Parts: sequence; structure tokens; C-alpha cells
Amino acid sequence: MQMAMRFPIAQDARLAQDADRGIAASGGPVVLRGNAGLAALAACAETGACSPSADPDWVRLWMAHVNPDVLFLTVLRHGDPILCLPVELVTRSGLRIGRFVGGRHANGNLPAMAVPLSEAETASLLDGLQRLGALSGDKIDALVLERQLETQGGIPNPLLARGSWVSPNVALSLSLEGGFGAVLERHSAKRKRKRFRSSQRKFEAAGVLAVETQVPPERSADTLGSFFAMKAHQFARKGLTDAFGNPAEQAFFKALFAGSSPQSRHHFFASRIDVAGAPRAVLGSSRCGDTLSVHFMAFADDELAQASPGDYLNHSLIEAACADGVETYDLGVGDEGYKRAWCDIETWQRDCVFGLTLRGRLFSIQAHLVQDAKRRIKASAPVWAVVKQARKLLAGRDDSRDATAAKPDDGES
Repeated sequence: MQMAMRFPIAQDARLAQDADRGIAASGGPVVLRGNAGLAALAACAETGACSPSADPDWVRLWMAHVNPDVLFLTVLRHGDPILCLPVELVTRSGLRIGRFVGGRHANGNLPAMAVPLSEAETASLLDGLQRLGALSGDKIDALVLERQLETQGGIPNPLLARGSWVSPNVALSLSLEGGFGAVLERHSAKRKRKRFRSSQRKFEAAGVLAVETQVPPERSADTLGSFFAMKAHQFARKGLTDAFGNPAEQAFFKALFAGSSPQSRHHFFASRIDVAGAPRAVLGSSRCGDTLSVHFMAFADDELAQASPGDYLNHSLIEAACADGVETYDLGVGDEGYKRAWCDIETWQRDCVFGLTLRGRLFSIQAHLVQDAKRRIKASAPVWAVVKQARKLLAGRDDSRDATAAKPDDGES
């Protein structure tokens, strides 16, 4: 078979034959699973655009640690994969939902795309999404594809071609053009240097200060363990469910960071600040090309919290990124003060939902209305402030002192 010769997915002969029959019958995309799907994903990601949630390492490890139920919707051109969309299947409110791999941990999403799709290929892909249940043999009520980028690497995102809406949370980033000195001058240099020196004096007065902008992979699991503990405390204070509390997801992140290297397409690494031998802040990032993306951050709620260890670590990593030739520093989803203090680029990601059954179509309408309501609430600073304060009160804590500290929010919804 041509597919077996040109495309390394024929390890499972039955799957390859089924894929060929699907192409012949529909002229459209095919659904792959397991190693066949991962091979297609790797082929698309090798030279083209790829978000972290479609990175082969991310998907493989998520399947191994969290959810093996992943479908790979693949577009072929002359038998070669040119687009691969990995979708994990989960159950939500009694509905079978397909979403980007990683759930709420997945931001800035795109399928893996080797080249731009033609209009006909885009139409075929979107038709395939609407028929995903039939193509895969699974019961799927809806595809919920949230927090998507419109383009990456000059390749447009074909998933948005038939309509989408703005996500409720803005994503913030900054240009590192001109180096660290120029970045500071664009963002209140005198104030930032003064704050940085003040924090440093407080840390050094408390004990030995150690900053690691890239923790070695063999120590990343211990560093992430500290992050999970810090973040659990922060979410509890805000009255929110701990987004990192699932042990399986914690194992995924530890494996992802431990196995990553600068040669990986997305190099995942942790950063940390220790004072007097204890971790005070941890930050998790990835670098792809000339962009460094911060995925999460937390700090210890202890006697040094008011010295802003999270802000100090973020400042240190921006300086290191400038020295390393990074051009864009992406602080991700969530409109927080510590991000606004640095960022000069706003990106509004987009959501789209495909209802595949009657219940799924009703869910799609509801999801659109809910997301629109969230966006309107967050667009009103007074209303959003009331909502956040209500969360703290419901959690049994009025923590107004937090307003002056740098508090990462991980794009809470």
C-alpha cells in the first residue's frame, strides 16, 4: 500500500487498511489511534506549526499517565500526513466530549500542521470533525476546542474557518526586542530595578539566595512537587478547585519535564528560587523556536511572600531569556497585575464547539452563552473584582492583602 510505504503508521496492518478504506470512501481525513496516530502527529510536528498540546511528547505522556482515549484526526496529501489533530475523549455532565489533549492545561492550541491546507482540504477537515463519531466508531456528542490561536508560523488555523468566538480570558506576552535593558526601559525600568533590589536584600537577609532559571531535568520532579504544594494552597485560598491536584496529571508533568531537552520541539523546563535552603517560588515554561511560554507559576505563602519571590523569579527568567536570544516571552492566559506590569502584547484566543448529536448541539449553544457571559463579566473590572472577592469569602477567607502582591492565576475561568 502506498500509505504503508510513505507514512510510518502501518505497524498495525488492520488500522492502515481501515484508514485506506476511509480515504477511498470519503476523500477526507482519517482517524488513527495509538502508535499510528502518534507517528502521524510526529510527522506533522517535525517541520510545521505545533502547539504544546499537540506536541508528540505531550500527547504520548498524557496518554500514558492520564487518558489513553485519544483520537488523531489526520489529513493526508498524496498519502503523507499534513495535519494531525489529537483529541482526547472525556465525559462531562453525561456527554461524551472531545477536547484538546490536556484539558484546561492546554492553551494557545492548534493542530500540528506541516503546511497550510487548501480550501478543499480545510472543508474536508471540518466535514470530518462533524462526522468524527462515525469516522471513529465512538459515541461523541460534541467537540469543545477552546483557547485556540488564529495562526502560528505563518500557517492559519483551519479549525476556525467556519466560525468561532473570543475566549473569555486574554493571553499576555511581551517583546524582548533590543535586549533586557531595552525591555526594562519600556516597562518602568527604575521601579522594576528598585523592586528587584529590595526583594534581593530581603532574601539575602533571610539566608542564602539561589536562583535557577533552568533546573536540570533530573531535579525537575522534586521542583514540580514543591510547585504542586504551593499551588494547592493558593487555589484553596481563592476558593477554587486545584487545577493541578490530580495525581495522574502531576505524574504527567513530572515525566514531561524530566524527559525534555533543548533538542525537543518544545523544551519544557522548571525555574525556581530558594532562600535559606527552602523553595520560595517555582515557574514552569517551554521554549519553541524564538518564543518562551510560561505555563504555570506559584510561590510559597510564608514569611517571605511579601518580598514577591514570584515576581523576582519572573524578572530573572526574562533577563535570562533576553541573553539566550528569545524574542517573545509569553505569560499565557489570564489578566493579572504581575503580567500587565511587563506585557505589551494582547492575544485573544478563540473557541469553537461542534455539536455532533442533538444533545451536543444544545450543549454547543449553552457553552457559547456561558463563555460569552464570562467574557462580559471579566471585561468589567468592578464586576470581576466582586466575583473574585466572593470566591474568597465562600472559601472562608477575606484576603485583601493579596491585592498588592504578584499572584499568578493560571487563567482561572
